[in-house]
Amino acid sequence: MGGDATPLVWHGDGEPALGSAEAARMLDVPASALEAWSRRLQFPRDIGGAAGPRFRRSEIVALQEALPLAHSVSGAILVARRRVQA
Repeated sequence: MGGDATPLVWHGDGEPALGSAEAARMLDVPASALEAWSRRLQFPRDIGGAAGPRFRRSEIVALQEALPLAHSVSGAILVARRRVQA
């Protein structure tokens, strides 16, 4: 196990939450892009607070799986949102 792993923070509903930098690394995008998607497209949803943006791990994983298959970010978000809501 590497020393660069960031510990998970748990959201109030019991689901792991990731900071924007860690979530952006998983998606291979800049954190600013991820935060813009959250603001403009409402996915992934920012569940953060005073400590800064945080995202549910399930939403990031769904988006990570959808991005390579979609022709656009909005298309990937549509697919990922459906997977999370299913």
